[in-house]
This record gives sequence, C-alpha cells and structure tokens, in this order.
Amino acid sequence: MNLKKVTSLTLTAFLLLSFFTGCAGEGAGSSSAPEPSSSDTADTFVPSQNKREPERIDYDESTFPEVSVTAQHAEVVIERGDRTRPEQRLNDYFNFYENLSFASYTGYTSDPDYDGTTKMGVYNFDTKKFQQITTMNSYTASTGSNVIMEGRYHYIWWGGSELDENGKAVPYCSLYRTDAQDNTITIVETRDDVHFLSIGLSKLNEDTFIGISARWDGDMLAEGETKTTFLEKYDGKTGKREVIAQETFTCGETDRNSTGINIEQVTAIDGTIYAFGRRREDGVDKCYIYTYDENGNRLTETEYPELYAGFDANTRLFYVFGDYYIIKSMEGLTDSLFKMEDGKLKLVFAYTRGNYFGSGFAGGMDSLYDSSRINYLYYMRESEPSTIFALNIHTDEITKLNIGIDDEYSKIAQFSVDENGNMLIDLYKGEERQDDQVYYLTAETLDQLIKSAS
Repeated sequence: MNLKKVTSLTLTAFLLLSFFTGCAGEGAGSSSAPEPSSSDTADTFVPSQNKREPERIDYDESTFPEVSVTAQHAEVVIERGDRTRPEQRLNDYFNFYENLSFASYTGYTSDPDYDGTTKMGVYNFDTKKFQQITTMNSYTASTGSNVIMEGRYHYIWWGGSELDENGKAVPYCSLYRTDAQDNTITIVETRDDVHFLSIGLSKLNEDTFIGISARWDGDMLAEGETKTTFLEKYDGKTGKREVIAQETFTCGETDRNSTGINIEQVTAIDGTIYAFGRRREDGVDKCYIYTYDENGNRLTETEYPELYAGFDANTRLFYVFGDYYIIKSMEGLTDSLFKMEDGKLKLVFAYTRGNYFGSGFAGGMDSLYDSSRINYLYYMRESEPSTIFALNIHTDEITKLNIGIDDEYSKIAQFSVDENGNMLIDLYKGEERQDDQVYYLTAETLDQLIKSAS
C-alpha cells in the first residue's frame, strides 16, 4: 500500500482527536463552558450545565500569606541572547529532572541552518549546553504526556498520520526513549493499531509507569460503535509494555444508554491507578472514577456527578494528589480543582483560560507518583501573570508567590516541576511575549519561601 505523509496537523484536529470522550452528543457538546469576554473575567467559575452543582469550598484570597521571589532565589538557566546557538533556541525544555532537561527545538525559517526538522537531545542546566542526539520530522505531534524514570530515561509517544491510496488518514505512533546518561534516543516500538493522541502516560513507581491507548472498531464517536481502551504497564528501563487490563465501551444513541466502561484519562499515585470516564445512562451523561491495583485489577467504580462542574467535551489531563483531584479540559479551556471530603468531591475552583498555553497548573505532573514526597500543587491564572499559587496538599493552606525575579522579564509564560519539587519558570517581557528567559528554583528554596510567607 502506498502511503503519503500528511504534513500538517491543525489545532482543530488536535483538539478533536486528543480526547476520546465517548460518542457524539455524549459528553461532546453537552456541557460547553462559556468563553470569558475580557481579561477581567478570565478567572471566573464555570457553571455546569444539566448537571448537579458541587458543593464549594469557600476561601478568602485576601487572607492568603504572600512572599516575594527575587533574583537571589533563582538562577537563569536559558538565556536567549541573539539565538545563534542551539541553547538559545530551545522551545521545549520543561520535561526535566534536577539539572537535566529533555529538550528540543525546531528553529525559525530565517535561521541559516533551518532544515524543517526538530532537534532532540539533553540540556544541562549546570553547563548550559545542549547535546543534540537525533532529529525528528517536525510534522509529528503528541499529547505531551511523558514520564522520566530514574532521573535518566525519558519516554514520550510521538505520531502523525499518513494517507493511504484512498486518501484516508492512517495514524501511526512511536515511543521515543531518551537516555541522558548514554546520550542516546531510541524508538522502542511503532504502532498503527491505536491513535497516537489517545495515549497518556503516568509514573506508577520507581521502576514502572502506566499508560492508556484506545482503539475504535468503527468510526470514532459514532453511535453503536465500540471503543476498547487498553491499560498498559511499561518497564522503566526498557520501555517494553504489557497490557494489564482492557475495557470496552459501546456508544449509545442520544437518548439511550451506552454500555461498558469508557476510560478517557488515567493517572497513578501511591501505587493505585485512577481512571476517569463518562457514559450515557437514560439519556444523561454521568462521570465515573475507577481505581485499579498495579496489576490492572479493577477495585472500585464510583459515580461523581459533581465532576461536571466547569466541564466540557475534551478532558486533557486528570491527576490525583492525596485528597485533591485535578481535571484540565480543552474545549472550554477550564482547569478544575476538587477536594475529596466525606466521600464527595467538593469544588475548590474552576478557572477558564484565554488560551491553551499559560495559566493553569504546573507541568511535569505525569512523573509525580508518591504523595508523601509532594508538598505543594502550583497553579497560576491569567489575571495575575506574575503570581504563582502554592497549595499545601497536607495543610490545605494556599500561599501567593509574587514573582519579581527580573524587572524586565516579569510575566509567566509557563512553568513546570520535577518529582523532587524543583521548578522551572519561563518569564517574558512585553505584551506579546517578545522575549523570554528561563529560571530555576530549587525545592528547598521554594519550601523556605513558602514557610516564611506572611
């Protein structure tokens, strides 16, 4: 069969394919969050539609302790300058562990050495040097879900589509494994049985990580079609995987029941696997959380109707840390934080964002797996572009970190944490992100700052 590369993936297609919600009319379009009308309303509660409102956890932000983060607390690890060196061009560097970043860059068409490929390798924050290892077709895409194992192995699925002889798009995906110690990048396997945007990863323990992938027997999202979701366990050293459970789900008509279990996203914490999904019962969409042990045995199935607060069709991320549950959606650009109290998920907040990038929770949470080692959940919002909020998951206290590292670079573009609690912050200047610098804060420094807040 002759296949022709599809050399573009539009954002619309990315949003549609990234999140396999179930069926047309089921979840999709049934609870679409309103878009904010201005920056003043960008951080407002998004009411659920046709679903039970959750109980709210009320808090007074004026009582939050505050602390200033200054230049003495942070180190510049990426300086842009004239962007002639690879180290100045890095545009993907937030997957990091201690002093190593699993980084890449594509460059600009105006660059004299631009060749349309993505350069992949490892960036060292101490030496400020980028070691290029390989290149990849820049027309590939990923959900962004990735894990770092043993501080040296980085895993992420990349994929794309090819056109067959009939002009039909055929997806493919490859699991990339970077070894920062040996400076190698290998493709562990390539698959064409599932769509690459259905794959999510989460660290289970020091030695293994888990993931999901989905396959439709017919047309995706069509009524009466069956979806099979595979729960898979990966070896942290080799990336070899095995299926430890699978769930099937059949779409129902708009006013009828769906059957089976629909897993949309999965996460792991403290040795337990949590899965999130929706299905239609008697014409009503319902939200469920399922738990599994590390061998894939299903332990519980619990409906949580309150999860629909601030919810839309496309679930991007799902995390559990102690009593806190995070859902990040795409269609309405909504980040929701819930806390489990008395068997119910109570809403702490739900914020809409003006764009996909920026605001929301810190990146890097796919590699967090032990809640006893996690003290804080960090988040930000567009209405306060120079502030990071630190939520202590053990005491429930929220502290405001006012970022004043650089007077010129003062607004937060993105930020991320590693499994030890260290943080990267990308700060930019100007209204249109004209230029940026990347700063590093250690977990020890952050902890001291938060404890000193008043």
